[in-house]
Amino acid sequence: MRLDADPDKHLLDPNALNYSTTASRVAQGDTTFFDIRSLELPELEKLMRDIASLPWLADEELESAMKFLATTPEPARSYISALGHAVKAFNSPRPVPMYNKAISKFQRALNHPSRGMDAIMTAKTHNCLGSCYSALGELSDSGRPIHFILSGLGHFKNAAKMITPQADPKLWVKISGNLGACLCSLGERVAGLEGRQHLFEAVAVCLQVLEICQQNNYHEERLDIRENLGCALLSLGTRSTGEEAEIYLKEAKNYSQMVVDELNPELAAGKWAHAAMNLGSVLCRLGEITNGGEGVLWLHESTTLFKKAILIFKREPDSMMWAQSNSCMANALSIMGERIGGQAGRAKLMDALQYYAASLKVRKMEIAPQQWGITQLGLGNTYLRIARMEQDAQAMANSSLAMSAFDNALAAIDDNLTQIRETAIRGRICAVKLRMERNLES
Repeated sequence: MRLDADPDKHLLDPNALNYSTTASRVAQGDTTFFDIRSLELPELEKLMRDIASLPWLADEELESAMKFLATTPEPARSYISALGHAVKAFNSPRPVPMYNKAISKFQRALNHPSRGMDAIMTAKTHNCLGSCYSALGELSDSGRPIHFILSGLGHFKNAAKMITPQADPKLWVKISGNLGACLCSLGERVAGLEGRQHLFEAVAVCLQVLEICQQNNYHEERLDIRENLGCALLSLGTRSTGEEAEIYLKEAKNYSQMVVDELNPELAAGKWAHAAMNLGSVLCRLGEITNGGEGVLWLHESTTLFKKAILIFKREPDSMMWAQSNSCMANALSIMGERIGGQAGRAKLMDALQYYAASLKVRKMEIAPQQWGITQLGLGNTYLRIARMEQDAQAMANSSLAMSAFDNALAAIDDNLTQIRETAIRGRICAVKLRMERNLES
């Protein structure tokens, strides 16, 4: 289809027309400058993504803009409409209703009686459904995160059955990459051998995807897969002990370091900051399990990365990531403070309290109870470490603060997160025992 670059005279052409300008005009109700019936599905997808990504677009304006789909036949109409809601949800401060609406429309497309969907469109629809359910799992504080993630996993597996790396390598990489990330997310939440098995599966899937990315020179996708591999191996390292833990963590470090080294923080600041957070988390865990000066060095390197991430993730527009980077910084400082000891160590612990306080300005109980509870756990550990350095009344006061923080954590953290809850229980027992010991000494 040969089209001219002038949007006022001719049809939409992905190679000739500025999509952002077109999206803005459609969102404002102007569809007179092109014929939507001439657009193929990839062009409609691109246009809808750009419309839904407009920062000024309100929910009701998105609904109004979707009127331009009126001449698009089903099931493509439901699919494109659902895609708009999903993209809008990703950029929305209140995403859950938008994700639910997107899920309903994607399901309508799948179940449309015309059955006019080919294998690629069906795979894309399952992939989008998987992404929506996975996002709800990450956002869920209702005790149902695993339910959502399992639903997402089922859709990713359905999508993966329909596409081969030989037939459509780009789409296969996208779907299989999402499948690996979903398996990792599930493995992080499921306790015991079952959780480890999900993580092993995630690593296996990601390695397959990485091979296809390298064969086809998919640079951006390769970075994403390496980041996912780093996360899965970090989780395996956290669940392991001794030499096994060190092997997993050093592998995680290698993959995470590659991503940080390849990204330019000036050209892709947000993406680099995410990668730096992942690498910092690996280094923090390595520092925690490594004795002596080498462990302290790992911890120091992790705080350097977290500090840079905090500067990039300012309170707006990504305040939750700003809160997470503050919490990670606090965790590393707390571990380092205990390791160093003395006045220098105590100073690190006091700094950790400040970073936890900053994180809790965003991670509020009424907004994100799971994240609030996990931050309370870190706060409890830090008060306990401070109490161990003190005597008499100060030790008893900080032990009480630790007990209160552990109680908050246990009240908020989901029962499915057994490993985290067990850490909080052990911390509370230690705080009670320390308080009793200091009470006897006085």
